[in-house]
Amino acid sequence: MQQFLFENPLWISVCGLFVAVVAGFLWIQTGARVAWLTAVAAIVLTVVLVVVSVRVETDREKIHRTINEVAEAVEANDLKRVIGFIYANATEGMARAKQELPKYTFREARMTRLKSILVNRRSTPATAVAEFHVMVDLAANGQDARLPRFVKAYFVEDHDRWLVNDYEHFDVGVGFRSE
Repeated sequence: MQQFLFENPLWISVCGLFVAVVAGFLWIQTGARVAWLTAVAAIVLTVVLVVVSVRVETDREKIHRTINEVAEAVEANDLKRVIGFIYANATEGMARAKQELPKYTFREARMTRLKSILVNRRSTPATAVAEFHVMVDLAANGQDARLPRFVKAYFVEDHDRWLVNDYEHFDVGVGFRSE
């Protein structure tokens, strides 16, 4: 429900507009005051819900934003900034990033398709798993490559920030397997 209310203002708008139009049509046909009040209430409620939807950033939206910010830092070859997105207790992920990233010079790094973000608020701290496709254009050892990759990133919430605890990346075909 939270995903519907806070991540899709278009659906809220469509549903609210539908109710307002139906109530407005009923008011025009019958002249019933209750239909007019329903139409007005639907419009007001729709506007309020759209404003709330736009202003509230859900966990999934925060994680999505974090993924894009990490991609920007990778593309800028800013290892220090990339490491700022890694959870402090993520020794394995931190070591892998410090070892792997300096080997490459990135010209492009961007998410091309978000497959899923699953948030677990029951764990302490809260955790999440995101699966997505990326496109990287890089140079390594005098060779240029443009590679699509499937990434599975594990996040931990730390002081209202979602940080990477670990990650894996595979050939892009892995991301198309049905589960």
